[in-house]
Amino acid sequence: MENNEKLLYVFDFDDTLVDTASSELRVKITHTLPSGRVKTYIKTSDEYASFKLPTTGKIQLNFADFESVPDDIEVKEKYFDLLSNSLSNSKAVVIILTARAAAKPVAAFLKSRLSGRTPSIVAVGTSDPFAKSNYIKGLIDKYNFSHVYYYDDAKKNIDAVETLEDDYPNVEFELYHVLDQ
Repeated sequence: MENNEKLLYVFDFDDTLVDTASSELRVKITHTLPSGRVKTYIKTSDEYASFKLPTTGKIQLNFADFESVPDDIEVKEKYFDLLSNSLSNSKAVVIILTARAAAKPVAAFLKSRLSGRTPSIVAVGTSDPFAKSNYIKGLIDKYNFSHVYYYDDAKKNIDAVETLEDDYPNVEFELYHVLDQ
């Protein structure tokens, strides 16, 4: 690595570093149809990422389960090891960029499992993929990163970050779509 290179490592949390399907974490979707009939869907984080929300009636989303991180949640070893290795580079900026609304539970979980340096945790509070890409854009603008390494299980988030490549031709992007191990 050249001395003037600035590295940014960005990891999603749910279903990238940990396997939410291994826990009780679920998204609850309540759909009130125009007729008044109510349908309820309960989805894992992974299932929710590809779930097409109904376009009629009223939709209520409940992410309350994601206000904590269960102690027994399974870690995705391959990506957790990549996180640990990136943290060992003292010159790299390492962040967890999560759609969760609260960063503290993620920070506490990681602190209990990582020795030494821990990453910054940013909770964007929305599943809108451009919330993550806009955050990364702001970091590139502020710190002039030369390399961005991005790890996420949601293809829509990968696609949103990929749109930054045209805006930053001098930044090398490496985007990793994290699939189940």
